[in-house]
Amino acid sequence: MRTEGLAAAEALCVHSLGAARWVLGDLVGADELMSRSVRSFAALAGSPERIPSPVNIAEMCTGTGTGCVSVRFVFEETLQPFTEISCAAAVGYALANHLDATRAIVAAITPGQMSLPTPNDGWDVRALLNHIISGNQWAAELASGHTIEEAEPASTAT
Repeated sequence: MRTEGLAAAEALCVHSLGAARWVLGDLVGADELMSRSVRSFAALAGSPERIPSPVNIAEMCTGTGTGCVSVRFVFEETLQPFTEISCAAAVGYALANHLDATRAIVAAITPGQMSLPTPNDGWDVRALLNHIISGNQWAAELASGHTIEEAEPASTAT
């Protein structure tokens, strides 16, 4: 698709597949696809091409207390499914959805798992969580117009 000039359409499709994986409960698959869509949209941020706004994902509780039943659903934020946005704006949509998919994975980590190894050499779960948290804090600073040199992320997970 990239050689045909359809890189933005491909990124949008990958994002939509990530949302579908999330709805189906495949959080790891959703996380991988959402991450890929973020990278793809970011690579196209300077492009003048406009795309339909990506779908958003959300999780709601349908009950109260600890027995709350979680419902996952996909929705159009604008309720106008054919609103076109820039690829740069799509990065924000994709990041928000990627963070929601990642949140569900992180929420399942127990304190006893913090010292377990990850596929990344030399990284345990705690180090990876600290990296994710720090990266999100950097992203917020960068999105508000600061440079990496000016950004000062807050503390990390313990």
